[in-house]
Formats: sequence, C-alpha cells, structure tokens
Amino acid sequence: MKTLFLYTILILSCLFPASGQETDPLISNETALKVIEIFRQDPLSVKGKGAAALILRFTEESKDVVVQLSARNVPWLSTRMDTDAKSRLLAAYLAGSVKSQLTKKNRKDDPLAGAEQVIESYQKMRKTNPSLTVPSVEEWIKLKSAGKLAAHFAAPESAAPAAK
Repeated sequence: MKTLFLYTILILSCLFPASGQETDPLISNETALKVIEIFRQDPLSVKGKGAAALILRFTEESKDVVVQLSARNVPWLSTRMDTDAKSRLLAAYLAGSVKSQLTKKNRKDDPLAGAEQVIESYQKMRKTNPSLTVPSVEEWIKLKSAGKLAAHFAAPESAAPAAK
C-alpha cells in the first residue's frame, strides 16, 4: 500500500506541481468543497486541472479528512494508461471521499463516494475521449447498475473481488 501511495504522489506531483511557496495558506473546508464542485463540473478543463491540484493539497494537509489509497480503491493506478487520465481519476476519487467526509462531518474514508465520483468523472471524460477505456471503472459501472457497488466497498478489502 505504501508503494501505491508513493506512486500516486509521484504521478500527481508531475501533473499538478505545487506553487513552490511554503507559505501557502491552508485551504479551508468550505473552499475545498467549492473546488470539488469546480472539478466535478468539468474535470478535463484548465479549471478542473487546477481544482484537482488543490484537492490533492487539501487531502494531504487537512486534519479533517483521511483517504486510504489501495488496489481496491484506485485499481487503475497499477494499469498502463494515459497518465493524465490516471491523475484525473485519482483526483475524482479524492474529491468524492473528501466531499463525503466534509459534508457529513465524519473523518472516515468513504471509498463508495470516491468510486461514485470516479464513475461520474469517467463518463464525462469518455464524452471527450470515447476511446478511453478503464476496465476497473467499467466494472464499477456494472456493479453500480446491478446495485452491488456499495456491497463491493462494504466488504473487507481482502474479501472484495478485484475489479477487472
């Protein structure tokens, strides 16, 4: 899991570089929620890319949220695909889990909310790039259509079937 996290940070740091200023103020919870909405509206836009960088920064710095990255929660990170698409899907996962925690005022990772946001963002990304296919997200879409996505994330991680 540590390797996955380090790989994730490497990808995001390349695509969404920090401002370089150590004196950047902390992002408030209210601002984070607004930034998440900007990302959700258009994850592929310039504003969406900037929002993704802020979502990552907020997730790293905030003591009000916790997001656990694992092979079940972000399975596309270990697959060969466009790095930009990988990072947008990761930002979507973070946005979903963070939004859930902030709105519920419950500091507990919410992989289901993260997955639902990934599905929403993925479908928007496919409208722009119909050739984009991410098998693990396609599997989540099937599970959601069958009413089984919540059960997939409710099961202990070792017991959950791997998304294909």
